[in-house]
Amino acid sequence: NPLYRDTLLCADGRCTALAITPWTYSELETSGDPLAGFDDPADEDAAGDRASTTADEADAGPVPLTSAQGDELIRRLLDLLAAETTPTFRPHVAGELAMVYRINTGMAEDLAIFMPATLIAIAALLALIFRRAVAVVLPLMIVVLSLASTLGLMVVLGIPGSTAVQILPVFLLTVGVCDAVHILAIAYQRRQEGESQPDAIAQAIRHAGAAVFMTSATTAAGMASFLTAEMGAIRDLGLIAPIGVGLAWLYTMGTLPALLAIVPMRVRPGVPVDPADRPIDRFLIGAGRFAARRPGLVLIPTALLALLAVFGTLRVGFSHNALNWFAPEDWARRDFAEIDRRLGGSVSLELVFDAGEAGGLDEPERLKAIDAFVEEVRATAKPPVAVGASLSLLDIVKETHSALNEGRPEARRIPDSRAAVAQELLLFESSGSDDAREFVDADHRRTRVNLRLPFVDALAFPPFLRKLDRLAAESLGAGLAFERTGVMTLLSQVFAAVIQSMARSYVGALVLITPLMMLILGSFRRGLVSMIPNVLPILAVLGVMGFLGIRLDSTTMMIGAMIIGIAVDDTIHFMHKFHRHFDQTADLEFSVCETLRTTGSAMLFTSVALALGFLVFRVLQLHEARD
Repeated sequence: NPLYRDTLLCADGRCTALAITPWTYSELETSGDPLAGFDDPADEDAAGDRASTTADEADAGPVPLTSAQGDELIRRLLDLLAAETTPTFRPHVAGELAMVYRINTGMAEDLAIFMPATLIAIAALLALIFRRAVAVVLPLMIVVLSLASTLGLMVVLGIPGSTAVQILPVFLLTVGVCDAVHILAIAYQRRQEGESQPDAIAQAIRHAGAAVFMTSATTAAGMASFLTAEMGAIRDLGLIAPIGVGLAWLYTMGTLPALLAIVPMRVRPGVPVDPADRPIDRFLIGAGRFAARRPGLVLIPTALLALLAVFGTLRVGFSHNALNWFAPEDWARRDFAEIDRRLGGSVSLELVFDAGEAGGLDEPERLKAIDAFVEEVRATAKPPVAVGASLSLLDIVKETHSALNEGRPEARRIPDSRAAVAQELLLFESSGSDDAREFVDADHRRTRVNLRLPFVDALAFPPFLRKLDRLAAESLGAGLAFERTGVMTLLSQVFAAVIQSMARSYVGALVLITPLMMLILGSFRRGLVSMIPNVLPILAVLGVMGFLGIRLDSTTMMIGAMIIGIAVDDTIHFMHKFHRHFDQTADLEFSVCETLRTTGSAMLFTSVALALGFLVFRVLQLHEARD
């Protein structure tokens, strides 16, 4: 039977497919009482309240199958198949639920490994820098408190986990560590220079408090720009991330000074009091003096590197293939590829046709037009998007007509008369099979055609879908309305929405942050100049991605949010302190050197700590790949 090929059986007959259809709607919201509705209410008011509640639930509509239920289905299925796997019998699993399950478990596994490893790496670096247990515990405490409070609010607000929101822990780690280290570095610096503990804490708050508030405000404003995104997951990030930034600021400015006040801040013996005798301060002062005296030797190489980054940025491509997020030997990547190879596709594309009237699909000419359109789509589809198999009402009509004509192959076609089509469909539906209901409605007005395609980069989908729409406009008559849906259409729309949303959000972030910088620094020119070091890191990262062949997808595009946050933080801390010194002394070199001596050390510590923390992700990934 030709219907079995590439649907239930592969061409060589060595593999078969089992299609599992999960429940569409969840039963979690239904009552557990089998006698609900049959009791005698004590009074009419109670009955009225019950009826009102039932009506409200009906208005809300059925609840779709939850992500947790889908994950449980795939988890049990994988356990069942694992017990049946032998060297000669290897089951493979694919489909939308399988992909969602693999992404969800991957996110949970990564966070369970990478977050503790990142915290340990940052803790080790802070211990090396400060050589005090308190300077390690307190920043991490701020991060943990901020993250726990934010995740708690996510539960209260009903914000689900997603690939967009998964950057939240890393983002809050960035914000929390930066804020806390700026306060701690200056407090211990002042304490080491001989000030009392209360005065050192007060001076740290006076020195960095305003800048920490400004950085938190600009970072929150930048993340809030995601509220304009088309995708709900990115809008969720635009809502919860600013709240997390605000909580990190509250804990830094409220909890951190209180904890510092009750913990002894001992002066370390043997540490030089004079900044010129401390290696880090000597390095920072020397760098500031060099930049102030020879600005051309700094700006010219910077401009050349920026130009080189522009060339790299032009080589950056877009991509969205969730399978590539996993190792080549991962079960999901292997199973999807095997099903694509053996059965022609693991992704569905649904073509929906509307005849505009009841019984319209009994008309042979309409069915033949749909059949010709589907065949043209199959013939014109080129790799990587190639059509494997198709199932539709057309197959039912052809098979029924063939069966009524002694099974002759030449009779496997659409009948020529409307009466024959209607009678044969009625005969099929009366035979006890409910297959027709999957492809045509009760009025024979709407029908769908299911196409199977391989799981490839979503970037390949839009050209194919545009060609399909063009063919529909050219070959389908006025009596047939056409639309498409399915996983392929969804992936294509998601990728386009991500690109548009992120591009709009980044532009919005810069538009929001630029006037804030002007307001904070009290000068249009200073605010505009301060945006240069905020944009250069993004350009540099894009340039490196272009030269290394790393593509922009829905995950890597999120990196820009963290880059903007870190760059703005450093810029505000530097500019705020620099202009305070410059307004007092009008000495450019002194202002630069003094800013780097105080604020610069905190900026250096936070940058190195965060770079090390993110480097852990790559080191552990390479270690897992070797294993």
